[in-house]
Amino acid sequence: MSRLVRWVFDSLASVLFAARCRLCQEMLTTASRVPICPSCLGRVRPLELLVSCHRCQRPLSLASQSPDTVPLCGPCRQEETDFDRLRAFGAYDGELRQLIVLLKYSRVRSLAGPLGGWLALVVKENPGLADVDALVPVPLYRGRQRARGYNQAELLARELARELGRPVETRWLVRIKDTPSQTGLTPTQREENVRGAFAARAKLDRKRILLVDDVCTTGATLNACARTVKRAGAGSVQAVTLARVIQEI
Repeated sequence: MSRLVRWVFDSLASVLFAARCRLCQEMLTTASRVPICPSCLGRVRPLELLVSCHRCQRPLSLASQSPDTVPLCGPCRQEETDFDRLRAFGAYDGELRQLIVLLKYSRVRSLAGPLGGWLALVVKENPGLADVDALVPVPLYRGRQRARGYNQAELLARELARELGRPVETRWLVRIKDTPSQTGLTPTQREENVRGAFAARAKLDRKRILLVDDVCTTGATLNACARTVKRAGAGSVQAVTLARVIQEI
């Protein structure tokens, strides 16, 4: 389709099928499967941290760090982190948080495209994340996925896989417990909530895995997933998320 024909088509479609941005409610001026205006998408910014944990990207205060050592948070120094590295695209607030909520709870599946593109930017800036055998989305319990109709982490993983040229493996890791929501739980309660919630369904002899999820709060879910696949033989487990909750320590 030529540029002129596409412009005419989009212009007609925007008149015939007028829609409003799901965030700011401004009228969309071009036809798009993504119901978000360019202004709202443009306000999403990558995570910028002055000092963060080299392993899990948790924000750190300057006072807690020595210039002669690799910056690590307390849990990572104590080897309490089961994944080998985590990187997130942005902070879980503002427009990014609203977009994730729309994808997760409002069935706006088309958002997986641009959100997956942002995950690809994270991998581009951290090329070691691409040195994996497969992408493994953090699974939902089967009943919850059936009710929702999809797993948002799997949608994101499939978008990212197109960029990386790696397979998405949904059978390697499954959720076997329908755990309550983590919202409002303390870090200790979160760890206990997901204990024993996952199981590996394959022998993962030395497999290099990239876990994919939408949000990291304390890392409890990602830790539980990483612990499970490593017990099944995985050689390395890295993780990438769209957002993480920012709480400096």
